[in-house]
Amino acid sequence: MHLHTLLTVALFFPAVCMGQQTEPQKEHSPKRAALYSAVVPGLGQAYNHKWWKTPLVVAGVGGLGYYGYTSYVDFDNAKKACAYKAGSSTYTNDEISQLISSYSEIQLQSIRDQYRRSFEISCIAMIAWWALNIVDATVDAYLLDYDIGDDLSLSIEPCTVSTDFFYTYAPTGISLKIKF
Repeated sequence: MHLHTLLTVALFFPAVCMGQQTEPQKEHSPKRAALYSAVVPGLGQAYNHKWWKTPLVVAGVGGLGYYGYTSYVDFDNAKKACAYKAGSSTYTNDEISQLISSYSEIQLQSIRDQYRRSFEISCIAMIAWWALNIVDATVDAYLLDYDIGDDLSLSIEPCTVSTDFFYTYAPTGISLKIKF
């Protein structure tokens, strides 16, 4: 009987000891969050468990990308219509034919410049949105473990300043008290 108990304890004791050990928590890396956001917009926010930000980032990049794409297609059509009106090209399609019949060469140049400007602005806005996405993921990763205690407060109170001089009135002001 003692041999059976000793054998049972010897077999299950290492498993019990191993079950009590805890794995060290992986450190949340701001560099990894920045890298994830740089590769795929919104992935850094998902890595930081800020799930509600991911669709906003993806929608921003997708919307600006779509606007940039349509602006570029319209710019390319207006450029080809300008070339056709100037006589340096013979290529047309339905969209270009509609532009050629509706506008003069000067109007087409203005339209072409407007679409080029819209394309360039959408590219700049998309790059800025992408960079903001990376910065947001990095800052969130740095502040993920930041402890915000209940004792953090700011109080604004009126105050009077006591001086050694003789004033007809006491100087007054505002006192800002920050408690950490």
